[in-house]
Amino acid sequence: HTCKDFRCTQNEFCIETDLLCDGVNHCGDGSDEATSTLCANSEASTILGMQTTWFAIALVFLILSMGGLVTAAVLCFCKQRVPTPRHPHNAHNAQSHPPVSFPWIPSLSRFVEYVTSLNRCGISPATINQSLQRPVPTRQSPGIIRRRFFARYRGQGDAPNGYEMTIANRSGYLPIWRILMILLVVCEFTVATNTQTFVVSNTLDDELGKDYFVGPCLVNTNQTCPDEEVTFFLYTQYNPEEGQQLLVNDTSSNLADTNFVAAIPTKIIVHGYNSDMQLGYLVDIRNEYLKRGKYNLIAVDWHRLATAPCYPMAVHNVPHVGDCLAQLIDRLRDYGAADIHVIGFSLGAHVPAFAANVLRPYQLSRITGLDPAMPLFITVNKDEKLDESDAEFVDVLHTNAFIQGKIEPSGHIDFYMNGGVNQPGCWEHGNPFGCNHHRAAEYFAESINSKIGFWGWPCYGFVAYLLGLCPPRHPAVLMGEDVNKRYRGFHLVKTKAQSPFAEGMFTVEDLYQQDLYQ
Repeated sequence: HTCKDFRCTQNEFCIETDLLCDGVNHCGDGSDEATSTLCANSEASTILGMQTTWFAIALVFLILSMGGLVTAAVLCFCKQRVPTPRHPHNAHNAQSHPPVSFPWIPSLSRFVEYVTSLNRCGISPATINQSLQRPVPTRQSPGIIRRRFFARYRGQGDAPNGYEMTIANRSGYLPIWRILMILLVVCEFTVATNTQTFVVSNTLDDELGKDYFVGPCLVNTNQTCPDEEVTFFLYTQYNPEEGQQLLVNDTSSNLADTNFVAAIPTKIIVHGYNSDMQLGYLVDIRNEYLKRGKYNLIAVDWHRLATAPCYPMAVHNVPHVGDCLAQLIDRLRDYGAADIHVIGFSLGAHVPAFAANVLRPYQLSRITGLDPAMPLFITVNKDEKLDESDAEFVDVLHTNAFIQGKIEPSGHIDFYMNGGVNQPGCWEHGNPFGCNHHRAAEYFAESINSKIGFWGWPCYGFVAYLLGLCPPRHPAVLMGEDVNKRYRGFHLVKTKAQSPFAEGMFTVEDLYQQDLYQ
């Protein structure tokens, strides 16, 4: 609101100076001349929402996690083994010092046995029904100095899916990078459990609201739709190059004057931070769909609200863009559209989540998240970021976790491409982190018309992957446009380092020779 007599009320701050006011002094530093004419509630200045409480909790959990890992490492690396009963003395020791087990939690016991067997921590083969055995010789190169073992679940002849579960024995300890990654996972999920509402309130009077800049950052005070800063362009087989702008409001639209056809599937593509709807990888997605068949391709452009280096302000604008997207979807439904699939990249992956909040109880047919953005979305509640409740089916690709993308599962099915952190061929790239992040869009674009497809296999979770407990196995699950919507959970996918990236249907033996953990 406008300062009254150039003064802000108590607990407010001056927007242009970001200084608290006491309700007595002039707005700003208390000088005779006012330094700002706009005030806002002080809560709006806490853009990052970093409260001391959750930060302290995260720090405590980090310390405890590190202490636990150090303790486990000391106990594990000592390599104390139970003596084998070759003579009476050793037989006595074997009886008086039985192998470690956890009978009160069978699943945890089994998990610990696997982990400790990987690291030579003294677990006796007697604790597993089926002893560790050497596999039969394969065509694997003899130059690879690595032993592989077969392990079976206790009381079962095979793994749950009927295939032998294999574990790679590294002849040593867990690599340090995996230990660090486990710590990061613990930290992120610890912070994620202490959720807070991320709100940057807009207290400006609607009649006085106008766009203005704080440095290079556009502050959009007009949080109503339609908004000239959030535009929609339609591409079809009749206009594949030149988009037709869609104009919508609360009651009407110009859909009847465009090439939109309600009877065919509609794909809505949302760009992310510091880009626009003409980002090359997103244009590739659009063009691949037009090659595939008849679709309504709608590109959402909100680039002026997502410019660099204004990431916090871009995050603040995401709910507003979601509101405008919901308004568009309402008009599409009024026109008869039923099959609506929203594809969001990076920060744009969270936009349909806010649109879903407005559209409820209606649900979109599908949302695809391409490496959803992580910064400022760790501590927020589920209804303020992409999650499985936002559509009938939500599938997510992870390619740059911990840096620009989220590590936590965000959909009904999550594909962690090459482990989800680094992508092959990107470290030779001039911008490896940007390369990793954009690979999500590249992989999805290729999947639309790929003849061989991107195939993955199920895993128990990211920590299990880091511990080496996710060997390739069946059932194989197809990633991308033609994903099987019946499957759920965490899946790993291996790709090539260069386009075309798809490796097609895998064989367990071939993937063992191409180590995903390297």
